[in-house]
Amino acid sequence: GKTIDIALIRAKSTGEGSRIGSLIFNFGGPGSSGVSMLPAFAGLYGALRARYDLVSFDPRGVAASEGVRCRSDKELQAAESVDLTPDTPAEEKAYFKDAADFGAGCARAAGPLLPHISTADSARDLDLMRQVLGDRELHYFGISYGTELGGVYAHLFPKSVGRAVFDAVVD
Repeated sequence: GKTIDIALIRAKSTGEGSRIGSLIFNFGGPGSSGVSMLPAFAGLYGALRARYDLVSFDPRGVAASEGVRCRSDKELQAAESVDLTPDTPAEEKAYFKDAADFGAGCARAAGPLLPHISTADSARDLDLMRQVLGDRELHYFGISYGTELGGVYAHLFPKSVGRAVFDAVVD
């Protein structure tokens, strides 16, 4: 069948301690590129490289992993005026119209790929990454929406969960 390539980035362990394995990061979004975020935040997590290979990825539908662009530049600029915490009926109407327009744009841009871009699909990709990286357990660092992805992974693969950090947990 058809496949989706997943873009990965890895900074190998410096070997200054006993290597534990890989530590996979998801910086949130959904829709953020881990391939660009890991180098941008490398300074914050440098000490972890003594014992882990630091790894991140572009989830399905993001950037180098079959990226889906839901809005044009003009549409993105127009959406900046939408109040993300609506306090009036008019603001609420504009908020929900913007959300519907965004969803419709994603559906158009993704086409037949759309049913295969989900948190559960990304969690399954995490388990495949764990295997490809040669790790017995998934060590994971999830930020913002990345906590949702980590929780879904733990639900689907409870026996494969190693160390996990969930920062800014999604309810």
